[in-house]
Amino acid sequence: MKTRQKKLFLIIALVLALVFSGGVFAYVWTTAGATIGATAEGDFVTVEKAADQPDWQVVLAVLDDEVDWEFWPVVDDKVELNGLNNKNIIITQPLEKLEIKNCSYLSIVLKEYVEKIEIDASQHITIRAEKGYGEKEVKNSEHVTITVEPAPPPKPPAGDVPVGNLFVVTPHPDYTGDLKVHVYLTNTAALTKAYQYLNMKLYLEGSVEAPDYCLLTLQNGEVGFNLDAPHNLTHTLSVIGGSYSLVSDDPNEWSLGWSITPELYCEVTQR
Repeated sequence: MKTRQKKLFLIIALVLALVFSGGVFAYVWTTAGATIGATAEGDFVTVEKAADQPDWQVVLAVLDDEVDWEFWPVVDDKVELNGLNNKNIIITQPLEKLEIKNCSYLSIVLKEYVEKIEIDASQHITIRAEKGYGEKEVKNSEHVTITVEPAPPPKPPAGDVPVGNLFVVTPHPDYTGDLKVHVYLTNTAALTKAYQYLNMKLYLEGSVEAPDYCLLTLQNGEVGFNLDAPHNLTHTLSVIGGSYSLVSDDPNEWSLGWSITPELYCEVTQR
């Protein structure tokens, strides 16, 4: 009987110790939110989707920023360019003669063989003859460059990631413990079908890591921030920079199921 009383006394003592020491904030509780629209609310913190989300559509917009090439028509196996300025021209047929006169700042790509190139009274003319040429005649002109080389392989588009806010983390002011904020990348498989690499610099306002950032990539898939007590701030989690490279400049070449928009999940736990 005495043994049972001792056990009961110990249990009561442990429960009281937890209550008076703040142990009511159980370590199994978490609070999380996702950029796909879900939010959650817990007893010690709230996580909400932030306004001003990064605009990932700018990644596709980059694909439209290519050089404005003009496909030039061929008449009787000859092309005459006279009085043209600031043009980017592609000629896809073989030529007997390409004649350029009184022109400036022309970039010309010749996809087939050209028997003769004549340039007169022109300047800043750049020609790439991919299949070569026979004769050339340049007079009264300057800054003329003619090269024989195949078309260079297309460079995959690359650039800076769009910046913006992701989540707003608000600890309860009465919570006296420290917090850990985890950010997970949940659609890596879809992203790798569009990106060669994707590096996002994440920043959590008021975190232990600030003013530094954590780098979230296709390889690591998760980063963590620390929030120390006491809590009297609202903490905004943001993308403040980063870089990317696409697998090609043609989305039709990407694997089915591709995505250019990262899906992120934010989870806050006690630590």
